[in-house]
Amino acid sequence: MFADNVVIRSSAKIKNKQQRTLEKNINHSLEFLNSGATENNIIISKSKTRYQFFSIHHNKAEFSLKIVDQMLQKSASTKYLHVLLDNNR
Repeated sequence: MFADNVVIRSSAKIKNKQQRTLEKNINHSLEFLNSGATENNIIISKSKTRYQFFSIHHNKAEFSLKIVDQMLQKSASTKYLHVLLDNNR
């Protein structure tokens, strides 16, 4: 079984310390998601999984997010439930 269209949303004021805390919290959520998926025989396509970052301050923050040992790639735009989410202004 495959899972499609899953979103993990998190927010914080981004400064160095808060960015690392946000990164840690999201990685914890990804571990929890992967654990639950594995227990329920659901496959997460790690190679297709992306993350997207939105900021009103034009912040170009980079995160080290991963599922198991697969680093997630950052995306500038994503189609979610037929809606295009785009970072470009």
